[in-house]
Amino acid sequence: MTLFNGIHHLFININKVIIRINLFRMVIYGKYRKWFQYESIKEVIDYRAAKNGGYEYVSKEAILHGIFVPVDKFISFLGYSDPDLVIRRIKSGEIDIEKAIIRWRSRLLEDGNAPQTIIRLNRGVKNWLKVNEVEVNWEKVDLKRPLPRKRTIVEDRIPTRDELRLIVSKARPKMAAIILLAASSGLRLGTIVALKICDIDLESDPEIGIIKVRPELSKNGYGYYALMSSEARDALEYYLRYRSQKEDLSKDSWLFPGMNGRHVHPRVIQKSWVNLLKKTGLASKSVKGGFYELHFHTLRKFFRTQLEGYLTKSEIERLMGHLHGSYLDGSYFRPLEEHLIARYKAAQHRLFILKSEINIQDIRKKTLLDVARMLGFDTKTLLQIESMLEYMSIEEVVKRLKRVRKRGI
Repeated sequence: MTLFNGIHHLFININKVIIRINLFRMVIYGKYRKWFQYESIKEVIDYRAAKNGGYEYVSKEAILHGIFVPVDKFISFLGYSDPDLVIRRIKSGEIDIEKAIIRWRSRLLEDGNAPQTIIRLNRGVKNWLKVNEVEVNWEKVDLKRPLPRKRTIVEDRIPTRDELRLIVSKARPKMAAIILLAASSGLRLGTIVALKICDIDLESDPEIGIIKVRPELSKNGYGYYALMSSEARDALEYYLRYRSQKEDLSKDSWLFPGMNGRHVHPRVIQKSWVNLLKKTGLASKSVKGGFYELHFHTLRKFFRTQLEGYLTKSEIERLMGHLHGSYLDGSYFRPLEEHLIARYKAAQHRLFILKSEINIQDIRKKTLLDVARMLGFDTKTLLQIESMLEYMSIEEVVKRLKRVRKRGI
């Protein structure tokens, strides 16, 4: 029995190592490819995996920007390239860790790093030291070199519909699909570029599209569903038909491919976005920081503000992947409720960029009929509603429906 348990645990450990190595091979490139060999780094990976409930829920962004980059910058500042060696010398007393961190914070500040960058880098180093059981007198460090306060250095603004229409008109099919998808779904750019064709559902609903955001693509590590407007769906279908003429597509194909069999990198999309801003004369920069006022992330803000007053705050947060409270369900996907899909369809005209007002009104009428059908109105009543929409405004029909409920018209 003891021998069996030993073999069982051996296979578990081997499987864990294989999963971890595959994760690194998928994520790490260049000088960081060898970092999975360092014990102090593996400790942090294992810690994150245990905290998230599995290695598959440790995102590549968290590994690269939350572990490798901060630790690399810190040990490079100290004149080392081996993180394990640094840990050993700190524990042996050869390196005064408090003085080292104080000097490093000073250098980061002198080099002109943004406050949030300094905070992020320090957080990564702090976690690395903590997991590897290095004791640090953080009160002493903070007394000498406190971390800067978080502040917004980007003076951005939300793009207007006319501005977005002009930008999309200058974009190629791939970029146009990305912009419309971002504006109508509220997804982050990092999530959009990492989607696969199998993550897009264009069949469940005849009008809009449903997006499955896998846990590893979510900032908080939880899987959820988002929605795209009929306009974004049309653009995406056009782009996929365009691609299918040149290549064979499968469910595992990247939705937006890049080079070397990988998905397109976010920086490539951001560069294309800036080029479109320059073509349309919208490349104004903020006074502080020198960032473009209409950077790509403002599409996410466009989504949120356009739906305000049409959807509740919690519904908007739900669609944007801000899971909390009753929506927080671990590693399992929680399908969108029918009422939320219906409410999104009724409000999606607010997210349209290219469609005319006439088309918007037609969509709203169709959505009203869908909602009435979902609420259980019979065929006769539905026909009466359709007839009323010919000579009454949508608001008047809604008031009439509220009065009569299910008693008939």
